[in-house]
Amino acid sequence: MILIEMFSSIKKLLFSLYWLMSWTIYAQTPKYVPLPSSLYSINDLVSEFRSPLKTKIEDLKKNYRFRSSNNFVEYSSNEDINCLFRVWEKNSILTKIEYFHRREGNEAIDVLRYSGCGDQLSLIERVVRVGKNQKPLTFQEFSNANLDFELNKSLDRYYYQLQNNFGQTLFSLNGRWLNEEKTHSLFVFKIREQEFLVINYHFLPEQSRVTYTFKGYSVSYQNLPYFNLNVTQNHDGFSFKVIVKKSQPNTPFYLSSRDTLLGQNPFLNYFSIWAIKNGLENVKKFVDFHLFWFPPTDLLSAGGQSRRLINELRLNLNRVLNNNNINLVELYLRNLIQSVEKGLIIDRRPRE
Repeated sequence: MILIEMFSSIKKLLFSLYWLMSWTIYAQTPKYVPLPSSLYSINDLVSEFRSPLKTKIEDLKKNYRFRSSNNFVEYSSNEDINCLFRVWEKNSILTKIEYFHRREGNEAIDVLRYSGCGDQLSLIERVVRVGKNQKPLTFQEFSNANLDFELNKSLDRYYYQLQNNFGQTLFSLNGRWLNEEKTHSLFVFKIREQEFLVINYHFLPEQSRVTYTFKGYSVSYQNLPYFNLNVTQNHDGFSFKVIVKKSQPNTPFYLSSRDTLLGQNPFLNYFSIWAIKNGLENVKKFVDFHLFWFPPTDLLSAGGQSRRLINELRLNLNRVLNNNNINLVELYLRNLIQSVEKGLIIDRRPRE
C-alpha cells in the first residue's frame, strides 16, 4: 500500500513538472513573428526631440542644488546666475518641475510642468493613459522626466501632448490598439496639430508587418523677436513597409512607396530623412528654443552645435549600453564620418 501511494505521488509530481515545463515553453514561444530590432521603436522616435530636455534635467542636477517634495523638484544656485537677459541673485529658484496626477474612471492623467528662471512656465507634457490599474509616475520617473511611449498590454490607448507656456500644442502622439487581441496598433504623430507620420503595426503568427505613412504639412511657430520657424513639406502621403514572414524570419522585406525591395541601410536612410530630418527635428527645434528659459549648465558652454552632437552621442551610447538598435548606431557613425570628411564637423582637440 505504501509503495502504491509513493508511486502515485511520484506520478503526480512528474505530471506537474511536465505541465510546468510545457507551459514555460509555450509561454516563451512568441505568438507572432517579431520585427527587425534595427527599426526605430516609438521610444526611439520620441527621444529624437525629448533628448535635449532629458539632458538639461540631468545637467541641472550636476550644476545646481535642489529641493523636492512628492510633486515638485526645484533648483537654485549658491551664486548669482545670468539667465533670460538678467542676473538672478543667489538662492533664486531657477528651474522647477511640477507633477500632477489624477484619475477619471479608466483614464490616468499625468502632467509635467517645467518652469525656468523667475518661475516662468516654459513647457508642459500631458499624458492620458486609458486602461485598468494605471499607476502614477514615481518620484524618480517624474523628477528625471522619464516617460514610456510604448503601447503595452495593460493599456488600451494613450494620448501625449507637448505644449508651450500658452497651452499651444507643439507636438502630440496618439497610440491605440485596433483589436481586442492587442496585436494590431496605430500611432499618429502630429506637429502643431498636423499629421506627419502614422505607424501601423500588425503582428500575426505567420507574418508581421509595420507600415510607415509620411504626410505633407505646413506649420509655423513664432515667438518674436527670438524665434520664427516656418516649415512646409509639400508632398502627397506615401508609405514604406517592412514585412517579416515566419518562413523567412531572418530575411525581412523592406519595401519602398512603390513596393520595390530595398536593403536595410537604404531603408533606414530614407526613414531617417522623412521621419527624423523632415519631421521630428522640427519638433526638437521647438524644444531647444524653450530650453532658453532654463539656467545655463556646463553643457551649454560648448555651444549649440556641440550640444546637438552631445545629445546624439548620448542617445547612441544608450543604444549600445542597452544592446538596442545597434544597426542604427552603425548608421549614425557612418553619417558622422561623412560629416567630418565634408568639413561639417571640425576636430579642435589637441594633438596626441
